[in-house]
Amino acid sequence: MDYKYIKPEYLEMVTGGDPDLIRELVTMFRDQMDEIYRDMKSMLSRRDFNSLGLLAHKAKSSVAIMGMESLSEMLKIFEHQARDGEQSEKYENYVSRFGEDTRSAMKELETMVNGEMAKPGMITTEKRGKIGIISFSVNRLNAVNMDEIRDGMSKVFEEPNSKIIFNLKGIEYIDSSGFAFFLTLHKAAKSNYGILKFVNPEPRVFELFQTLHLHTVFEIFDDLDACIKSFR
Repeated sequence: MDYKYIKPEYLEMVTGGDPDLIRELVTMFRDQMDEIYRDMKSMLSRRDFNSLGLLAHKAKSSVAIMGMESLSEMLKIFEHQARDGEQSEKYENYVSRFGEDTRSAMKELETMVNGEMAKPGMITTEKRGKIGIISFSVNRLNAVNMDEIRDGMSKVFEEPNSKIIFNLKGIEYIDSSGFAFFLTLHKAAKSNYGILKFVNPEPRVFELFQTLHLHTVFEIFDDLDACIKSFR
């Protein structure tokens, strides 16, 4: 899924990818944003601009954690204008946008927490001769779904001389738990004469492989046919 309002990697960085902590923060965010929005409307109707500025400051920190950079920047402007009582004709639009953006952000957060949890069918395996090709139906490999992924592929190199390709097409982000799992599989493959390769990484994911110097550990291909031929 392409997220318009949030950046899940911000939340994962703050929580260390802990799924329980992510859920807790999402719940707190929802409750806090609802309360702030109600208070903003009340302060605006009373023309309590100084308190409105202080509340915009509080809200700014909360939305920044979710990666809502554009809204955070708007709240920064709102904060300074409200504290100084300047351009008050814009305040109603600021409050309206805050409500709309945070509601949209909550929908994306709920999708991230619930929709990206691993579920039956999230791993697809096909065979090309003796080569197994594993694909994913999720777009992120992280601590939220790695336990389920790990359970689904724990025995992939149980047989000697197994040849496996991970097709990363559509995977937009991999966190440390995902890369740690790949390294564990790489070790399992080597210990049982197996081979593990990757194909079709999205540009950002390939950058992560490079940043971690894992492109020197794994063979990574842009084309599936070329990857398959490399086993011969």
